[in-house]
This record gives sequence, structure tokens and C-alpha cells, in this order.
Amino acid sequence: MRAAAAAVRAQEAPPKLDLTMTGAKEIRVQENGVEVVKQAAVESTASGDILAYTIAYANAGAAPVVGAGITGNVPDGTRLILGSEQQEAGIDVLFSINGGQTFLPLPITVPVKQADGTVQRQPAPPDMFTQIRWQFTAPLPPGAAGKVSYKVKVK
Repeated sequence: MRAAAAAVRAQEAPPKLDLTMTGAKEIRVQENGVEVVKQAAVESTASGDILAYTIAYANAGAAPVVGAGITGNVPDGTRLILGSEQQEAGIDVLFSINGGQTFLPLPITVPVKQADGTVQRQPAPPDMFTQIRWQFTAPLPPGAAGKVSYKVKVK
């Protein structure tokens, strides 16, 4: 009877998705004559710097997290480095070019007026991207954890 009551309480308990975001600047250093990319605290930035963002997630609740998404912003003065996004299995990656009003998979195309006056759809340039979203495609069980990441370049 106790086990059944505990199971019911666990089913009624809300999921709790904890998120922790960290940012770092990529630096290039020489180690044993080989250039190596490392991450350092962001104390200042300059044009061309690469900033790496990581969002760690964990289901700290007693129930599965269903339909959750994690959104990362592309800070003003930077542009998303397309292809830098990383995620665990079971997560779809979507992008926004309109401040988060809509999120779509790549490629996102936009109308571009040609020299002859016609309009063609072309891939959105990296400067247009405003957010990136990782959408869980399956429930995240209690205790499950992982991380997603992306990079931007300072303009």
C-alpha cells in the first residue's frame, strides 16, 4: 500500500527543470608547439572574439519533463556561428530570426531582391539569427541531465 501511495505522489509531483548557463571566451594558446583552443572567463571582448555558451539542464523533479525547450539568445553585437550548436540525442534544434516569435529548423530562407528586380529565397545570413532553441522530443526522466551549447562571434 505504501508503494502504491508513493507512486501516486510521484505521478502528481511536478517536474522541475533546472538550467545553468555559463559563458566563456575562446582563446588560442601554444602548448608544446601546437595551437590549442581553450576557454577563459569573459573579462572583455573585441571584434572577432568567439564566445561559447553552455546551458546545463537537469530534471530535479519527481516526474518526467514533457515538451520542454531551452532557449539561448544571440547577444546584441554578436552573430551566431551556424553549426556550432551541440546537444544530446533526443533534442531538436530550432532557430529564430525574428526575436523568438517563431522557431524553425535550418535552412531558414528569406526573400532577397536580385539585381534584375526579381525576388529569390536564400538562406538567412548568420547576422539575422536572434535565438536558438533546443526542443526535447521525448520526456526527460527524473534525475536526467545534460547540456547544450552554441557559439557566437563578436562583430
